[in-house]
Amino acid sequence: MGFEQTMDCYLKDVIPFFKTLKDNFEGIQKALTKEIKEIKDVVEELEAEVAQYDVDRKHDAIERKNLLIANDNLIAECLSKEVFSMATNSELNVARFTEMTVAHTAVEARCLELEAELAQEPFMPYPCQKSPACPIQ
Repeated sequence: MGFEQTMDCYLKDVIPFFKTLKDNFEGIQKALTKEIKEIKDVVEELEAEVAQYDVDRKHDAIERKNLLIANDNLIAECLSKEVFSMATNSELNVARFTEMTVAHTAVEARCLELEAELAQEPFMPYPCQKSPACPIQ
């Protein structure tokens, strides 16, 4: 009777327990496998985002360098135009001063001519200068 009882206990209790235990382990293994796959997918997505971020960062750095180069070029162009404008303005000022000097010299010469003419003519007062109401006195 001991063997049959052990066999009966084994068939009724032990085998179903191990089957349940095996089913539970298989369920846990499937759940863990599914969870690992989900985590792996999330990690791959994060790695892709990090890679894209790195590409974007490098692109932004290149774009920033290009903007700095363009800015330097604009500054150089602006300075060049400013220097050209100053040189042109200076040249125009020199030309204007030269014209004014020539005109001044011509006026001075004419004044000297008129003074010489006046020095040669005798002084004749205006007829009204003899009257007290004359505005030229």
